[in-house]
Amino acid sequence: MELSRYWQAQTTETLKNSVFLISSRGDKIPPLNYIWAGTEFQLTFPREYNEQPLASPGDKMIRLEFTHPRIRQEREARILLEFQVEKMLLAGSLAL
Repeated sequence: MELSRYWQAQTTETLKNSVFLISSRGDKIPPLNYIWAGTEFQLTFPREYNEQPLASPGDKMIRLEFTHPRIRQEREARILLEFQVEKMLLAGSLAL
């Protein structure tokens, strides 16, 4: 319940310095939008950053980084999720 309350209290503004999509070039891109939907949340990121696509078919992966908050005895922890770009291809093009 505490974890749910934490995420419910967040906004795009509060998360922009702690949640990032990390491109294959190492760019840390903050979210454009954050939506809390009852038991889950949705993050929206731009398709391009500094006039370059976030990923291209030759890239290995993109990453999502965020902080899991301190809840009771559980310490705050950095979460890093990796997504393989090859699994995002549809007919050779990125389906982002």
